[in-house]
Amino acid sequence: EALHSLNEALTLSRSTEERMELEGELIAVDISQGHFEAARRRCLNAIERFNDPTNRAGLGIFYNALGIVYFYQNKFDEATQYFTRARALLEPGGPKDKLISNYLNLGNVFSAQDNFTEAERHWQRALVLSKEIGNVQQEAQIYNNLGISSYKSARYDDALHYYQQALEVFTRIGNLPGKAFCLTNTGEVHFTQSEYQKALACWRESLKLYQLLQDNQGLAETHNQLAQIDILLEDLEPARHHLDIAAEITEHEAIESQRGLCYLLSGSVAILEGNFKRAEELLAAAKAFFKSVKDEKGYLLSLLKFGEVARLGFQPRLAREFFEEVLQVSSQCNLPLSRAEALLQLALEARSGGSGRQQKPFLYLREAFGLLQHEVVCETTWKVCYYLGKEYLGRGLDARGKEFLRHAQKVLEFLSSSFTEEELRRKFLASQRRGEILNEINLLCMNSVHGRQN
Repeated sequence: EALHSLNEALTLSRSTEERMELEGELIAVDISQGHFEAARRRCLNAIERFNDPTNRAGLGIFYNALGIVYFYQNKFDEATQYFTRARALLEPGGPKDKLISNYLNLGNVFSAQDNFTEAERHWQRALVLSKEIGNVQQEAQIYNNLGISSYKSARYDDALHYYQQALEVFTRIGNLPGKAFCLTNTGEVHFTQSEYQKALACWRESLKLYQLLQDNQGLAETHNQLAQIDILLEDLEPARHHLDIAAEITEHEAIESQRGLCYLLSGSVAILEGNFKRAEELLAAAKAFFKSVKDEKGYLLSLLKFGEVARLGFQPRLAREFFEEVLQVSSQCNLPLSRAEALLQLALEARSGGSGRQQKPFLYLREAFGLLQHEVVCETTWKVCYYLGKEYLGRGLDARGKEFLRHAQKVLEFLSSSFTEEELRRKFLASQRRGEILNEINLLCMNSVHGRQN
């Protein structure tokens, strides 16, 4: 109906300016419906028809639209080419709202290629213009974009700073979807930094907003996120509750973005319950899903969990095959945490492998430590430091060994500060029941409960 009405209006219009505006609206409708070839042809026809050097801004708008068409088709070189041509036509003196759109689009195309420096440079230019014309809605969205790029660049303090600015603006103007999205993102930063109580507070608040907004995608995502914290705490009843809700929403609303994570987290719960057959079923579904959507991180996490199931099921050879596959896949992508975890598991397996394999644990652990030096601290960090310290002690390098053991202690104390003593005790006892933790690590764990228990 919209296309029919716009085409009728285009037939009746007389002024060039009005016809250009209507053509732009028709292109926008085609893009919104995914009719990219129709939108591309319409853009090219409009550029040819309205090729008037005196109307640079109008032509710039069509080149910008053409860039959007290619961007949505993941043809980033062509998108950059047309966005750049549009910018040349709009600068200087073009309509500021169109320039903002162009800078945002250029930032988006660079961000999609992980060139965050260039992305942020264009977004900052858009931010300046948004402030000049008083577009606070756009200003908040740009702050959010800057937060996302900072997070992906592992600049977590910057990410929190930008998300806070976006949150303040969204709260001031009463934009609840924007506020919920910012809280979700802020929680993700805290979770990555192992600040679990802060992440929990953000996600609980965002959950209330998504419930108020009846935003099913936001609800599914937040229930999955809350389940991750429950799994870390080994508090399985609330974890199952959140995952059941997430799975129901995902299935009913066909929210594909959360499907793989639902399978993966449910598999993690099954592992903690000791139901390895069910875990394998869920992890197989997660692995297949992540492979189908080319999600390398999700795929590697599935392999790591499969390795964990094999290890707990006393199948060391099978576990080793899964961890070695993680090493192979991770060598082709930049996912150091997954690689470090696989190296740790291979080191532990090699440590228990008897004579003839004494050198392997040390090499695995040293490579893992090198990867973790540039990452945020996590459970893998303290375990790698702990076992590397033991390896050095075994080689008679006492000073080096004690240095790594002290570092392991500091990391563990930092991680334990995110939990209450009751939560830590529950996590510790659950691990002990499964027989996963050696006595020497038991002592280290119990020693770390806020430094108050020996």
